[in-house]
Amino acid sequence: MQTIEEYKEYTAQLEGEVKNWRDAYNASQEHVRQLMKENERLERERVEQNAIIETCANELEELRKHELQWDLDKAKINELRKEPAKLREATRWRKCSEELPEDDEKYLVIDKKGFMHCVYFSTTLKCFQFPVTHWMPLPKAPEAK
Repeated sequence: MQTIEEYKEYTAQLEGEVKNWRDAYNASQEHVRQLMKENERLERERVEQNAIIETCANELEELRKHELQWDLDKAKINELRKEPAKLREATRWRKCSEELPEDDEKYLVIDKKGFMHCVYFSTTLKCFQFPVTHWMPLPKAPEAK
């Protein structure tokens, strides 16, 4: 049988243990609240970072579109830069003594007297219809609308 003193001592011991358990529980609850706050902060940060990543991905896609367009424009500019040389080559006078046409077509020619004519060249005969000193291809005909 227990005496009242033993009972009081045992009760005090139990109350001490309960207090320790409550303190530990309260401390763990506080730790859980801090972890939850940290988790919320990290989640907000993750959402913000995902928004930044999405924005960067969209901007990168736009830059790639512009880069592709820039490459196309650059290629077109390079082609256009070649046009004057092509045009000069197509419209330059050639000496018959140095070069003859390669196709059976009409050409613009200058005869020995300096007159300009439009005459046919025969690749079979390798000559024009009459003696000429210079020749050039005719320009392209206008496009029909």
